[in-house]
Amino acid sequence: MLDINSLCDIRSNLLTPQATGSSVGSFFPLGLKILNNRRHIFCMKTVIFLENCDHCGKRIKFGKMVMKCQDCRASCHPECKEYVPLPCVPVSKTILACQQGERGTISDYAPSTAPMVPSLIVHCVNEVDLRGLNEVGIYRIPGSEKDIRELKEKFLQGKGVPNLSKLDIHLVCGTIKYFLRSLREPLVTNSLWHDFAKAAENPDPDDSRALMYQAISELPQPNRDTLAFLILHLQRVAESPDCRMPVANLAKVFGPSIVGSCSLDCRATQMLKEVKKQVTVTENLINIPCDYWANFFKVDSGLVSNSPLSAATVRMLPDCVRTMKNSFTPAHGFIGRRRRYFATLSKKLF
Repeated sequence: MLDINSLCDIRSNLLTPQATGSSVGSFFPLGLKILNNRRHIFCMKTVIFLENCDHCGKRIKFGKMVMKCQDCRASCHPECKEYVPLPCVPVSKTILACQQGERGTISDYAPSTAPMVPSLIVHCVNEVDLRGLNEVGIYRIPGSEKDIRELKEKFLQGKGVPNLSKLDIHLVCGTIKYFLRSLREPLVTNSLWHDFAKAAENPDPDDSRALMYQAISELPQPNRDTLAFLILHLQRVAESPDCRMPVANLAKVFGPSIVGSCSLDCRATQMLKEVKKQVTVTENLINIPCDYWANFFKVDSGLVSNSPLSAATVRMLPDCVRTMKNSFTPAHGFIGRRRRYFATLSKKLF
């Protein structure tokens, strides 16, 4: 665990947007750093049915001791437990019901505790951040359909995390897109689809951003948390000069997956008409300042949560953001172009 002094230093470094010259902004918030280092809770058991180690891939024989994580159900040799991929993302209670070929919603795959982001999204995005930010045309080069389906099924088995380090990075990217496309309802829910479309098409920038913030705040928590996690990642991709994937290109790739259509039984002709709106909405989402999305992974006593903010933490928020119930809703007075998003942090806040 981090001590208070270390935590303060890390906060000061990570909660300051980097001066990259981009309109999107890029930084890695402490909340995501803690999320990505969430530890496994291992317990030792005797093998009854043959299992494979999630780290080395070798078979664990009958009668031998195996380390099992209570939350994500990862299995490994006792000597391999320190190498099992982090973070530990608890298995959803409903994920097993989705293994029978039924299409689930994002809440069916997300853990019941905040942040509600499915394990597949967390681990695949982390792998792309690690190895894919210097790949030209990332997310545009397709992977093997068969391999993508197999990798998705391994995640949905709810038995730990497949070893992604040796897989082709385009296969990992394809799995993210395939998982989002296979959801019964996109991250932007059908009931809020028109709200997002109206917000994106509003000609007044301030009104457009206000309506977009309001629509985001009304999303179910699993949809909102996953959207925030994914958008922060897409912003990092857009700012990588090696990828050559600006916001417009990413919006074309992810628009149909993130925004989707206005209804589940949408006709083909109507879907074609909605493509432009999907791209416009996705561009607007990616262009929202990264510190707004980072607020959904705020730090409260060293833990990641979506509970209401304390008075001390409120002073760290952008002027345009306020708390309403358990969501972040911007005030009507919006940030100007030159206004600072975060005040300087001091140890008095902790």
